[in-house]
Formats: sequence, C-alpha cells, structure tokens
Amino acid sequence: MTLAQLLEMLFYQPVVEEGLRTALYHLDVKLRAAQAHVKVTERTA
Repeated sequence: MTLAQLLEMLFYQPVVEEGLRTALYHLDVKLRAAQAHVKVTERTA
C-alpha cells in the first residue's frame, strides 16, 4: 500500500484519524521534497 492510498482511505475513529492523517500528510510533504531534491541533484551531477 502506498502513502497516497493510505491518505485516500477513510478512518472511523476521529482522534486516531486526525493524528494519523496529519502525520501521513507531513510524511508525504517531506518525501516529495526529498524526492524533488534528489532529482535536482541528479541533474546537476
């Protein structure tokens, strides 16, 4: 299962949902930034 698929899933426990969704969102942002950095680094190398 991918991070994107997890973010699309429905969660039924509001407290867990809010915490998990926030954590997954922040992870997604950081992974995308890291991936973009790697692509830029590969182009300049």
